[in-house]
Amino acid sequence: MQLKSETDRSPSYAINPSTQALYDSLYAEGKTSPQAALKAGVQVEKLDIKDLAAALAITEDETLQAIYKRLRVGSERHLAAFSGQRGGQGKGKGNSAGKMNRQPCPANRCK
Repeated sequence: MQLKSETDRSPSYAINPSTQALYDSLYAEGKTSPQAALKAGVQVEKLDIKDLAAALAITEDETLQAIYKRLRVGSERHLAAFSGQRGGQGKGKGNSAGKMNRQPCPANRCK
């Protein structure tokens, strides 16, 4: 992707070439079918959970730890929805649009 300027970035633009390649690959895979999109979503969430665990392991800042833990819980919920473990049967339907079940973050994960 050739940029004209720093402001000429689409939402799919990544500065790191390997991140961009991963995005391009998962995007292309996910476009082929709804099931392929769910599979790509599962891959993304597993990577996010791994990356967040790595960040938590090296971060001593309590604010950052709380943020990473909340993000991890969100990724775990997405993973469960994409894989059918939260009522979605692998169809990505855990909640109705606009009616999110906001559940509190488990105390042992976010504090």
